[in-house]
Amino acid sequence: MTPWGFPSAFAAERVYPQALNPGDLATAKFGKLAGAVSRKGATIMRCLDAARERVERATDLAQLLDASYCAFTTMLDVIQREQESGGPLFGAFMMAGHPASSGRLAVLTAPSLPAPTRLSPSLPAAGLPAPAEHTAEEVASLSLILAYRLDDQAAAADNAEDRDACVDAARHAWTLHARLG
Repeated sequence: MTPWGFPSAFAAERVYPQALNPGDLATAKFGKLAGAVSRKGATIMRCLDAARERVERATDLAQLLDASYCAFTTMLDVIQREQESGGPLFGAFMMAGHPASSGRLAVLTAPSLPAPTRLSPSLPAAGLPAPAEHTAEEVASLSLILAYRLDDQAAAADNAEDRDACVDAARHAWTLHARLG
């Protein structure tokens, strides 16, 4: 770790916090960057791709809950950014905000969610904007993958509270997919 809290790969490349934008920080937090950081800034699509990769790679309940929390947080940040832009899909993104927020809160109720996830501040998904239609497709795609993974984990969960949290979060992911898909 560097003195700024970044993995040592950042120090090896001499990329300092002043050279990073919030999109790079959000992407680094969600595991996409493995030492190579674009100084031009991460796009919103990279943040969504990073969240999708974490959800797909999760092998157990704790990893999936952690990845789900980060995915819901990323989607919520992207949705809020689209709401603020007032683009052609403003109404759809307005309706998508509630299930993204509720899904994130549902994941927080799971006892198996790792403690560091509960305490870590969320970083905004910043970067270069994409067309609203493409952003909606990407958020809908991520929410669909998230819904399937959470449903599968709910069926396999031993703890009733974890099962309920997964079912509730999956329900919100399905709703999010329906509103943007």
